Amino acid sequence: MAERLPELRPLKGRTRVLQFHGNDGLGRSPYRTFLADYYVTSDPVDLAEEGRGHAGHKHLTFSNCVANTGDGPLVLEMTRTSRNRAKVAQLISEDAKPQRLWRRKAAGTAVRDIRPDHNHWHYADFLQYRLKSVRTGRYVGRPMKQSFCLEDVAKLSANAGRRGFTKCPEPRARKGIMGISVGWGDVYWAGLQEQFIEVKGLPRGTYWLECIVDPRRRLELKTRGHLSTRIKVRIR
Repeated sequence: MAERLPELRPLKGRTRVLQFHGNDGLGRSPYRTFLADYYVTSDPVDLAEEGRGHAGHKHLTFSNCVANTGDGPLVLEMTRTSRNRAKVAQLISEDAKPQRLWRRKAAGTAVRDIRPDHNHWHYADFLQYRLKSVRTGRYVGRPMKQSFCLEDVAKLSANAGRRGFTKCPEPRARKGIMGISVGWGDVYWAGLQEQFIEVKGLPRGTYWLECIVDPRRRLELKTRGHLSTRIKVRIR
């Protein structure tokens, strides 16, 4: 019996998407640009979507995609433990065994996000966004988003199977499944609520925008060699 592990990697730049589920405002274009499609906004209309506390802020916003290029799906099973928290187990795919018999590995926690753009359970600490000054080498800025709902949004490989993860557990759910199928990617696009880094007060200049997958090393993966990427961004 062979176990099949996922391999995760954050994407950057233009990527051909065979199918896309979700509204990123790009219509029927077969290409999506991840990380490199950033913009900086201090527009009161944009900031109002994040709530009154963000008036006068300045946000660096960008899209993100995490692809599964491994041999098996990333499957996360959440079990609610309190009103707003749940424990999470990773289910390790194994040939010739039904999913209920797959090996389980503790993989952290999930949190209930009832904000209007989300309204479902999120896996905590799946990604880490960081902003680093090219000139000084210091990390700056304040990332907002720390938890994510994982689902198949972008079909990235012609050999990928059917969309296996179509929605995340609802707020009232006591148990649920989320994940990323082989050949698919989970996407958070620019402009989505909480998808930003606060950059108010930063000096003008060039910075590294970094994305790190599974920063707390809670997942069992085929390799950990492709879990980070970065691009240069310009703040004026």
